[in-house]
Amino acid sequence: MKKVILVTPHMPPTAGGPSIHAKKLLDHFSTAPNPPSQMKGIQISLFNFEKYKKYPSGIRHLLAFFSIFKKSVGKDTILALDGFTVALPSIFVGKILRKKVIIRVGGDFIYEQFLNLKQVDFLNFYKNFNLHKKFFSWKLYLKYLVQKFVLQNADEIIFNTSWQRNIFQQHYKLSPKLYVVENPVEAIESKVYENAKVNDSFLEKVNSQKYIFTSITRDIPYKNLKRLKKVFSEMGENYFLETEQGSRESCLKRISLSRAYICASISDISPNQVQEALSLKIPIIISKYTGITEYIEKQGVAKVVDPFDENDIKNALLEMCDESKYLEYKKNLENFKWPQTWESLFEQYKEIL
Repeated sequence: MKKVILVTPHMPPTAGGPSIHAKKLLDHFSTAPNPPSQMKGIQISLFNFEKYKKYPSGIRHLLAFFSIFKKSVGKDTILALDGFTVALPSIFVGKILRKKVIIRVGGDFIYEQFLNLKQVDFLNFYKNFNLHKKFFSWKLYLKYLVQKFVLQNADEIIFNTSWQRNIFQQHYKLSPKLYVVENPVEAIESKVYENAKVNDSFLEKVNSQKYIFTSITRDIPYKNLKRLKKVFSEMGENYFLETEQGSRESCLKRISLSRAYICASISDISPNQVQEALSLKIPIIISKYTGITEYIEKQGVAKVVDPFDENDIKNALLEMCDESKYLEYKKNLENFKWPQTWESLFEQYKEIL
């Protein structure tokens, strides 16, 4: 029996990719009595970092270290679902207890932090890293060294796009075994979200038949919401942008009622909510700088924009409101195919573990 501790930064109802993955993996590789025969041989237990978030940085990581250490005794493998927050204590525990540590890297904390200083897309950031490094504060440079330490000391690393893996491999000179496990896209039944509450303002816009676009994400530099909101402020009263965060069910309901989903990020490795919008058969406006842009553009379900170009974003909005062009996107969505489902993801994790 292969015993695994699954270490996650958060769990539902907290929204985000790690939450969904942690819940799905835990449910699938259940330790309940009489698991399906194909799952025998893997036993997963959970550590959720969320309970320590009330403590200051450093203290919470130390508390996480002790908890992960205790839970790792008698386990074979530590599977950490990020490349920094829970990965760092996991690496130290793995070194001390001589456990295999597998890290799934979903985003890039250093790049996200750097965008508070300067706007640059993900690929150019690492291509010209020595130039950009000159702008780092000592705190950010220390965080970079931590991320480098984590990545170079993991036994195996899971990326969710080849685009991300290739950039990281080249920059960090990685020697651990590397995998690509793409995020899944499969139909989401309406019963999952149809009873979710949404704000009155949004419902008012739906009932008044405005052109509603959703971009439900954190208002941080790399998500580019400031520029996106400026574009909408110039579009007129018939265009409405919904950005308010909420539960996953509430987000899904609002996306399902929108004209299109917008990911205008300066860069985004594998935007989870874009993939959920595709699951709901909603057309996409997407930044040219993401790890999935090329694939969904070829499938004819997305309009690609330069996230630095306000006119480009505006023209994409107008295109989504052109009925004939919009119907073409909707038609392509009916035939849309994505290479990964949850079942195929589980099989990949089973092989890795």
